[in-house]
Amino acid sequence: MMRIDRIFKKLQSMQEPGGVTAQDLADLLGYSRANVSHELNKLTLSGKVKKVHGKPVRFYPVEQPHNECKPASAPLKAVTNDTPKKSVLGKFSEDNPSLYAAIEQAKAAVLYPPNGMNILILGETGVGKSMFAELLYDFAKDNQLVKNNSNLIVFNCADYANNPQLLVSQLFGSKKGAYTGLDENRVGLIEKAHGGILFLDEVHRLPPEGQEMFFTFIDKGTFRRMGETDTLRQADVRIFAATTEKPESHLLRTFTRRFPMIIRLPSLKERTFQEKNNLVNFFINSEAQHLNAPVHVSANSLNAFMSYECENNIGQLRTDIKFACANAYAEYISGKKPNISVVSRILPEHVKAALLENVEHRKVWNGYMPAKTAVSVYYPDQAYDYAAELDDNTVYDALHELFESSSPENMPELVDVENAITTFFRENYNHANKHSNYKIENLISGNILSLADDIITLCETELHKSFRTEFKYALAKHIESTLDRVKANKKIYHPNLNKIRVELPRLFNLALDSLRLIERQLEVTLPIDEAGFLAMILMYDEVSNRENTHTKVIVVMHGEAAASSIAETANHLMGVNIAHGFNLPLDVKPQLITDNIIDFINSEEHISDVLLLVDMGSLTHIGKVIEEHTGIRTRTLQLVSTLHVIEAVQKSISGLKADDLYNEVLNVFSILEQPADAVTTAAAAERKLAILTICTSGEGAAKVLQNIIEESFSYRKNYLDVIPVEFTDANQFMREYDQIASTHIVIAAISPLELSLSVPVFNVNIASTDAGISQLQQLIDTETTAQLMIDPLRSMLNTISPVEIIPDIRHFIQQYTENLNISVTSNMIIGICMHMACLIDRLSSTHNNNSPEKMEEPDSPVNRILMNHVMPLCEKYSVVVNNAELNVIAKFFKQSNK
Repeated sequence: MMRIDRIFKKLQSMQEPGGVTAQDLADLLGYSRANVSHELNKLTLSGKVKKVHGKPVRFYPVEQPHNECKPASAPLKAVTNDTPKKSVLGKFSEDNPSLYAAIEQAKAAVLYPPNGMNILILGETGVGKSMFAELLYDFAKDNQLVKNNSNLIVFNCADYANNPQLLVSQLFGSKKGAYTGLDENRVGLIEKAHGGILFLDEVHRLPPEGQEMFFTFIDKGTFRRMGETDTLRQADVRIFAATTEKPESHLLRTFTRRFPMIIRLPSLKERTFQEKNNLVNFFINSEAQHLNAPVHVSANSLNAFMSYECENNIGQLRTDIKFACANAYAEYISGKKPNISVVSRILPEHVKAALLENVEHRKVWNGYMPAKTAVSVYYPDQAYDYAAELDDNTVYDALHELFESSSPENMPELVDVENAITTFFRENYNHANKHSNYKIENLISGNILSLADDIITLCETELHKSFRTEFKYALAKHIESTLDRVKANKKIYHPNLNKIRVELPRLFNLALDSLRLIERQLEVTLPIDEAGFLAMILMYDEVSNRENTHTKVIVVMHGEAAASSIAETANHLMGVNIAHGFNLPLDVKPQLITDNIIDFINSEEHISDVLLLVDMGSLTHIGKVIEEHTGIRTRTLQLVSTLHVIEAVQKSISGLKADDLYNEVLNVFSILEQPADAVTTAAAAERKLAILTICTSGEGAAKVLQNIIEESFSYRKNYLDVIPVEFTDANQFMREYDQIASTHIVIAAISPLELSLSVPVFNVNIASTDAGISQLQQLIDTETTAQLMIDPLRSMLNTISPVEIIPDIRHFIQQYTENLNISVTSNMIIGICMHMACLIDRLSSTHNNNSPEKMEEPDSPVNRILMNHVMPLCEKYSVVVNNAELNVIAKFFKQSNK
């Protein structure tokens, strides 16, 4: 028995009321779904099987009564005369809720007795006015309002706007001899549409003489062909018209009174994300139908289609999808791919640019894309069925002709295929303008741009300067990359953090303040290392107009303008001039470009390293040649895209050298999209901090107090826990306290009782006064800051554990400030702790190799007091601090008390 017979026999035996899907049969028979679908379509053509359109498509044998074959998911309805096509319009309405009102208006106009109302459809270019007219035409046929053999005549008045005489002739027909060269009578579109519908697009482009004749026909149902004077003709035609003009414009005032029903279609920007998803699926399904083959679409490609801005609305979306499918089809029929695969590489450039975005689109998209789904497959038998296609897929025919006319030994080159596709779309579609001038507002989410504005305002106030406009985008892009890195649980490490703190103290403090601003607004915990990067970015803006030594980013690619274009784009977005592109035309030897790069590097005075981003071939080896002739350190990376170059430029701004820059750019695609929750992950300390909320009236009251603290104070939830504790027995409470202290670092307690604990105890009314809130918030900030310093200090200290020394330095700070009755900020605590930890570690390392020096006599009253407080640290770690080092420590406290 042949496969087709087995499938038909199995289908007959199942007798499912709602019909059977191709996947159901494939699972039962062990065949691939594509093969089963192919055989079912054959059976449908032979008349043995009927197909029920929907999602998914279902099949049933013809001997099964058709009225039993409603889709299983369809609700029971009262029996009506509605045909399946009418339910298709309902389906379209469900899939496009923003069009519900327009569809209901249109239905009412079509059904209005005796002959319906004329309809004027308003909307921007590409919103789907023609598709909407076809839907209404099908609706009219299904309800027997027009004859089944009647026509929908489509005419775009703009096509003949420059030749009014020919336009009128096309519309109303012409009498023989009406104009030179006309040697026969011609029937116009109105006569051809008799008994059906005439759809006039861009109706406002009708010339004045044509408008007068058109209005006469609308008002009286009569018309004359051009050149006729004695014959008055009649036609029964429903008029649908469409225009991009506003109804209040002068051109349309005479039209609107003759169209009782005016319907406006929203632009694609006004449609919901779900609607755009439905449209993308519909158009891809349509291409699969035309190709009669499955179309495989990558997750990145779907993401791009969902996210990019279609300036020309649905028409552009449809064209761009068709363009991508044409590219995929070309690779398939040329034998380069085993199936028709749409991947991001072959998307139109302005669509592909959407993949750079890190806006809410991708987070929302996660809800529409099944987990771990890399590729979606669209089968020909699963297409939407709510509209007919508006044109033919001649692009596929063009590609077939290209390959059919070639011999196996002389297959078309890639450039020939690209030219064929490009030519087709240029000649057949009004393709949307390229997004060559897209702005970074389309690439970065609004909340990050707003945050960048807040940081710039803070920095401008503190530094008494104005930042360049471009700086905002460089900062926003950096914040976005940082968030992606944290979401992917990738460590943020700055190798020169302490050097930045020492050499750029003012900018480092500002960076710390900016860090807290980011954390508060985005609910994210960031390591102190990130302050190093922020300080470098602030520093770069200050020195960008002066001499600066940094890693140069050089892009080298085959082609006439690819490298320079990418480099210019990256520089423009970042507001700098770090990337330089060198184009290698196919007829130029690589050695010439190498010589040009060497000359360029030798002419630049402020290059420390060079990162080469190249595409392929011999270019991967030019780094060694450049090093030999310039003495400049190079690293070469065979990865070139706009995203890679932007990442390289951004990290170069941050002061990274070639090796670190190489690793950062290499990892640019390893950042995986996480669920759209607030970012809260970071490398936490070994033990979290804890605040205890204590209550004597039961655990419930303690939890209420816990909620008050959580809502009233700002803190990093992955560094600090607020723990409710019930106090009913002193011994039991202390056992519970000790247990918590074994897993947490308790920093405070909130209690109605006066307890004697080793940590500060606050009254339960702490959150009701400004002073109380300020006092506890400062404690939280200080203790959290101490924990945050542990991780970066691990890479700075050689002989001492940061976990051990940070509490000791904290104790020194507390004792010294209380003695002098001065206060220090969290930023100053970071500076003092980092400085003293590195100082003691360095002195300790020296002590291991040399005999300790004698302690100098303090040379000032301030140093004498300071020495008394530093002495316990010196004794514990066996180090000697001299007057010069005491002076540096004293400066921290003087600065903090200004």
